[in-house]
Amino acid sequence: MSDSRIPERSSGRYAQQYAATGDSERLLQILTESTTIALQSKDPDTAAARYDLAVEAYHQLRVLNAHQSVHETVLAMVTVFPTQVRLNAATGLVAKAAKLKTPKRKADILRRALAEIERHPTLTKTDATCQRLARAIAVDLANLGVQ
Repeated sequence: MSDSRIPERSSGRYAQQYAATGDSERLLQILTESTTIALQSKDPDTAAARYDLAVEAYHQLRVLNAHQSVHETVLAMVTVFPTQVRLNAATGLVAKAAKLKTPKRKADILRRALAEIERHPTLTKTDATCQRLARAIAVDLANLGVQ
């Protein structure tokens, strides 16, 4: 049931934090909530912290011989996390820019959103959602006419 895409237990900031926990229901709740937050948070630091917590809960559940669905849940999170965390951060910045009145400030925030997407060039080239969002941001920037 091991998969090379799921990080080793020792790699996260919460490594071994739940080693003494035998409450599989609580661990499953932590895993589920952390996975959801990791994939939805607009704050990359929050997303990364919850990603690490989900991985730790997963490893402890494996120690407790948890069901296969736990493995599938974590594998799905690990697979989409690199793209989703960037998309969420960029989407949050676009929403923030939409609330601003001054074109210069809007442009600054939109540039940050575009930079967030472009931080991982492989994802930008291969993910259609990233490409669409990057194009939409570029159009918004062009329409602002701010250098």
